[in-house]
Formats: sequence, C-alpha cells, structure tokens
Amino acid sequence: MMIKAFKLTKLLLYLVLFPAYFVISIGLTILTDKVLLSFVIAIILLLVGIVVLEFYAKKKYADKYSTFAEECDPETYRDFLLEMLSKKLSNDIRIEVSLDLSYAYYHCGDFQQMKNLLDGIDFRQIKSKKKNIRVEGLKFKYYDMWLFYFMQLKDLESAEKVLNDIDNLYFSSDEVLKKMNESALEIKHLSFDANKDVIPDIEEKVAQKTKPDKMLYKVSDKIFLGKYYLRNGMNDKAKECLEFVVEHGNKLYMVKEAQSILKDLNKEN
Repeated sequence: MMIKAFKLTKLLLYLVLFPAYFVISIGLTILTDKVLLSFVIAIILLLVGIVVLEFYAKKKYADKYSTFAEECDPETYRDFLLEMLSKKLSNDIRIEVSLDLSYAYYHCGDFQQMKNLLDGIDFRQIKSKKKNIRVEGLKFKYYDMWLFYFMQLKDLESAEKVLNDIDNLYFSSDEVLKKMNESALEIKHLSFDANKDVIPDIEEKVAQKTKPDKMLYKVSDKIFLGKYYLRNGMNDKAKECLEFVVEHGNKLYMVKEAQSILKDLNKEN
C-alpha cells in the first residue's frame, strides 16, 4: 500500500484508523449485543478508511510528479523518490517508484543510474499471476524508460527492439490499456521515425500527441523538434526551439544539451 510511504497517512492508519476499528467494534457489541453485526460494521468502516487513506497517499505522490512537471526540477523529484524507496513498500509500488526514479534520472542526465535501476527491476516480484491493468501499465512504463534510454544514446537498433516490445504489449492488452496508451504509442513511433526520415507537418503531429499543459512537456517537445530540425538542416527553426528549452527548462539535463548545440550553431554563424 502507498499509505505506509507517507508519515501522515501511516500515522493516521496506525494511531487513528486501527484504534477506531477496535473502539467501534467493541462499542457496537456492548450497545447492540450483536458481536457478528458489530464486527461486520467495524470491518466495513475500516476498509472505507483504508481506501480513503490510500487515495490520499496516491494523490500526494501524484502531486510530487505534477510539481516536477510544472517546475522542471528533476533533482528535487529524484530526492523525493529516493526517500520513498527507503521505506517499506509493496513490490508493485516499489517497481512503480523505481520506474519514476529512472525517469527522474533521465531528466537529471544520469543515464548510468537510470540503466542500473532498470536492470534491477524484476516483474516476477509481483506475486499476482493474473493479467491486470496495473501490472501491464507498469510493464508499458518499463519498456518506455528503456526506449528513452536507448534513444538518448542514439542506439537506434536497441531502441527499435524495445519499440517492438511496446507494440506487442500494446496489441496484447485489453481495450482500457490500449486507450490509455494509444497517443503515447504514436508519439514513440514518431520520435523513432524522426531520427531516420523527414516527416511532413511534424509540429502538428507532435502537438496532437503530447500534453502541453505542463512546462516539462512543452520543453520536451521543443528539444525533440530542435534536434529534428538540426538533423534536417533547418538551423533557424532549431535555434528557436533550443532557445525555448534554455529559457524554460530550469534544471533539466536537456538545457545543457540545448546550450551545447546553440554554442556550436553560433560558432558556425
């Protein structure tokens, strides 16, 4: 459970919810003299309380990512996730946090740590043998992180193999997971194809497939487009995109990339 990952929700679980369960069950038993009914009511209230605390804990976790995506500060996000991993987590939550940490390492430019983390992820640690949307979603994210890694290293052969794994997972998944990942899958193919071909109306295609509401996504789109324009000799467009990255990317590693490319472009001019 995510509840135990946060001090507040953990305290509420052990110091409020569990004691309340015993008080309610004993109190109802005394008042009604119906042990089984009292026990059932107390269990229902306990389960409702656990669901509420779990929801709140997951919201707190999601808010940390939202702040990172708004402020483009992967270092603070990385440190938060490292602290999370120091706590007692279920295997599926630990894998989720590890995958998010690999994403933070990617944006910090620490690609070796990213690889080390991904190498250590083992889905066999999840005890459930049933195919479920949560596990499939984690696998999708796992392959996605490897795709980020290989694309950054310009290892297109390995990236293509991972992209095939993503395709196979996508097409074997149920309709809910397919719907969730449809746009993500298309942008991954677009990103891979853009390294080999000239793509008409690429700006429109990128805009249709990404989420521009957070600065992280805007900056990521710009670095992608900037590199694409650079490969295809459109230096003025590339410069415009890269300058946006430098201005708005804050602590993202791609700011250093953009600055290095701009420095070379300015030398040519």
